[in-house]
Amino acid sequence: MAQGSMDLGELPLEIIERVLSFLPVLALCRFRSVCKAWKEILCRPSFHDLRDVNGVKEDYLFLMRYVTNGTTTKHGIYRLCRGRTTFLDVGAKRWYSIKTDRESCGNELDVAAVSMNDGLVCELARLPGDVGEVCVLFVVDPVANTRRELPELPTSYALWANTVTPTIVISVDNVARSFRVFLLVFTKQAETEMYVYESSSGEWRGLASPPKERGLAEETSAVILHGILYVVFNTPHPNTMCSLLSYNLKENMWRVLQDVPRCTEREGPDPRVFVRDNELWMTRWYHPWMQEDLYVELAKILINDDSSVKLVPIMGIPHSVIHDRLGERNLYAYLFPCTLSNGSWDPVVWMSVFSGKMILWKCEENLMDVLPTHPVLHLKEDKAPQSDMSDEEDDCYTYYGAWYMNLSMRNILSPSRPVTIDPHT
Repeated sequence: MAQGSMDLGELPLEIIERVLSFLPVLALCRFRSVCKAWKEILCRPSFHDLRDVNGVKEDYLFLMRYVTNGTTTKHGIYRLCRGRTTFLDVGAKRWYSIKTDRESCGNELDVAAVSMNDGLVCELARLPGDVGEVCVLFVVDPVANTRRELPELPTSYALWANTVTPTIVISVDNVARSFRVFLLVFTKQAETEMYVYESSSGEWRGLASPPKERGLAEETSAVILHGILYVVFNTPHPNTMCSLLSYNLKENMWRVLQDVPRCTEREGPDPRVFVRDNELWMTRWYHPWMQEDLYVELAKILINDDSSVKLVPIMGIPHSVIHDRLGERNLYAYLFPCTLSNGSWDPVVWMSVFSGKMILWKCEENLMDVLPTHPVLHLKEDKAPQSDMSDEEDDCYTYYGAWYMNLSMRNILSPSRPVTIDPHT
């Protein structure tokens, strides 16, 4: 060691804590295994508060691969994705995989639906060997490698006996170290029931159902922003429209915000809402007047003080252009605006729902880059394995769901355990 230099271990823990607070979560996950003192620092709530101030916000694109048959009566997470949280650093074009412990995170479960938000993953699953097909909800922290099973669902919903999968939305309060899980169930009576689980009370409770006079069909998309739930519902009459509604938990009240034209193609995709950088966004598919090509529109949803909304179109792209670039002709693709370090959202990620292929379009430069494929694609052919479906099912296929989510060092569920985070170049 050079004369006058100082060993890192000689630094005061307060200085080490401050230096670590500037590092990304992926690095901090590795540093927990450096020594007991560092692990203790990284698990302190006070360190999490300090990192919230000093750390750079990190958002990653999380993908989950599903398998289903043609009738959607059987569906679930692709077996090679169970117990593995996979996400993409869009800027670095690098995939990462968090492989969690089988015992703690229940890889043997048949998981049918997933929701992600603020570092937590909520899974709707069927208990193994249960002939009654009883459904349970788990909340998983992939960074801390912990899992919590929620109390029995307040509904008799049978997962594999229904064609409409419940919608799950999870909301996290990092300051209060608590979370909520909203569950929307479309019933056989063509109505939507809604419930909420609050970790602060440890109980489920029923909430007001959406207004019946609207004649709403099943929900197609839901997100939460600033404590308000936003849901897109199909409407049977006319079937070319969807409705955007909001729900205020404090008031236990629904509001109808706006009707949104949906795709007129047979079995075409529905409008989809999502949150990016504390703003509400929507992707919808439509036919411009006097044009044959289907367009994909990316729009911001501006919310006024009187709870009314205004859709501000950001861009409209011919769907043929997207699929020429992806090498596919299906109708389904997600668009995600990506935020740069200067706060602009210029790049847009296009992702095929059926193949998981993605391209990054830099709008201002009109340049397109092919992003690396999902690492699970290299592990198995797209054909669903027989272990995921019964032997008589021969029309199985896979599809992808995607979320933008940050990773958090906070462990809301229970004491942390080490995890393995594998980079995939």
